Amino acid sequence: MLKQFLVGAAIAATAASLSAVTVIKNSDVTLNIDGTMQGLINIEKTADLNADTKFYTNGVLVPGTNVTVYDNTSNAINAFGKDLNRITMFMKQARLDFNGNVRSTDFRLKLAFGGEEIPSSSTSVNSILSLLDAYGNTHIIDDVLQFRYGQMLVPYGRERLVFDEDTINADRSLNTMGFDMGRDIGLAFHGKIGLFSGAAGVFTGGGGDVPQRYLPEILGIPMMAVRLGVNNGLDKDAFTPGRGDTNGTEIKYAAYLNATGCIGNSRIGHGSALATRYVTKASGTGLLLNANWNPLGTTVTSATSTIFYQVGADAAVTVPITKDIEARASVEANFGELRNSDVKMQLWGGVADAIVTMKTLPIPLVKNVGVGMRYSLLNTPNNAKVGTSTTAASTVNTNTWTVVTGATTTSYTPIPQTLMMEFAPMVTAQIFDVKFIFELDIQRNALVVWEKGNGSYNLILMPNQTTTRNFMIENPMVFRGLMQFTF
Repeated sequence: MLKQFLVGAAIAATAASLSAVTVIKNSDVTLNIDGTMQGLINIEKTADLNADTKFYTNGVLVPGTNVTVYDNTSNAINAFGKDLNRITMFMKQARLDFNGNVRSTDFRLKLAFGGEEIPSSSTSVNSILSLLDAYGNTHIIDDVLQFRYGQMLVPYGRERLVFDEDTINADRSLNTMGFDMGRDIGLAFHGKIGLFSGAAGVFTGGGGDVPQRYLPEILGIPMMAVRLGVNNGLDKDAFTPGRGDTNGTEIKYAAYLNATGCIGNSRIGHGSALATRYVTKASGTGLLLNANWNPLGTTVTSATSTIFYQVGADAAVTVPITKDIEARASVEANFGELRNSDVKMQLWGGVADAIVTMKTLPIPLVKNVGVGMRYSLLNTPNNAKVGTSTTAASTVNTNTWTVVTGATTTSYTPIPQTLMMEFAPMVTAQIFDVKFIFELDIQRNALVVWEKGNGSYNLILMPNQTTTRNFMIENPMVFRGLMQFTF
């Protein structure tokens, strides 16, 4: 494993002289090709199993200690079956980005490779595609008024809008786990005038990579998103945090208010618009729209009565300390709610991070060395549950979590509510033009599930593993080492 990692570093180092490739450049057309490769090593401790560990089965807190653990039939078991500690190595990202402009229209086509998506055999999931971004961006009035159209990131929340290759951590925080809106297909106007910057758009609500299927509809109000604030040069625009002009001696800052949601989920065929979302890099799905946490939230029976929204605020600042040293900090807070005739769920959370970076050092081939810290928290949704949703008219008893359809009763297992937190100190450096990030993610009150005889899963890392229905509240730790090369 170490040998593979070193070989990868050597390969990336030999390509260090490469930069973004400009294929075409004239007065009318520019075409660039960018690429990102990320390798990740994870060293994980999933559970302590000490006297403070809380066990839940069928949504009920089980009395006792770690000596006895129960499965969902209340039988004593040796639940874990596999090591509580593990080491894994992945190709986290391998992407190509075609971007440029044709006269007054910018464009981007970004593709993902390297195992970022997990194919599913479920009939409710579309085929996994590798398309991330595919949009045009026309400058109607210079940068003051622009029109973006196609598949793009929904303009909501700073942490999610930051390019993956620009992040200071090896992975995104609990905040993104809870409120990720990812990519969607839609139209948006955005622009910047003076200090003021903003974007407003309308989207399908079904996420990205949705194939053409001309199905019967009962139309609701489509999903909308608004992001408005101030920006004195830190951000390129409301869609692109942190890619403005920060090379001077001035303090640069940006702050935004965000809102997204829909009132009346559209009924489409045998499903609904929100129910077509699935957890991929393209779509992105926060916990309120994740069927593994909320199987009734987007069902057909309650489609047209669904109200979903998220609101939040974010801010960031860059402060030059000296010519070669700068400090950066950002903060974000969010609240979300989904309610309909079947269920009402709410969650809140946020993230704050800071880093001090030394751009140049007296060490050859080493630059951009930074030391920083991230703190995030997420109060998992109330009324979250895992089960199989029904497609006919139903009634719900929220006390016992049963759904009655004629003579059929389907039970749902509540997911324990907990205030999860993480503390993640990190060190970053650029060596041979290869970026390295090392971080220790110290997690508190995390939800961990176990599967009889097959081991445990940290839901912060694998949020869709709720179907095992056996929960613990634990304090895991994850050490991550990320190597990134971009051209």
